[in-house]
Amino acid sequence: MDESVSTAGNAIETSSGKTLLPGHITRNRAMLQARDDGGSIVCGLVSRDPEDTADYLMAGWRAELAGQKLPDLEEAKRFSIVDGPELDPENPPVLPVFGQATYLGQSGGVTSYLASGEDTAVQG
Repeated sequence: MDESVSTAGNAIETSSGKTLLPGHITRNRAMLQARDDGGSIVCGLVSRDPEDTADYLMAGWRAELAGQKLPDLEEAKRFSIVDGPELDPENPPVLPVFGQATYLGQSGGVTSYLASGEDTAVQG
């Protein structure tokens, strides 16, 4: 069983996004994979420099729907995804010990928690 999800075979929506990073372009992607034993839904945002393939960041989430078929979905295993360029362990980047980091733009996420006294998860 192939559980990989790709933009080439599973994309159901692709759109341009906005970024505050100079020189970067952004793409939003939604992917769906239906299998006999369930399926996967993946959403992600990729920000990249079109002139430098090693300068990118991807963040998103995946829901794995084991034993379920659309449209009858009850629960899913949820995963966060973050990907960026590989770092060379033989030549790691020198990171500052002191200082300040500044982040620009929007952020988002997927959360899940158990409400006090409840036995079911509340998703947000």
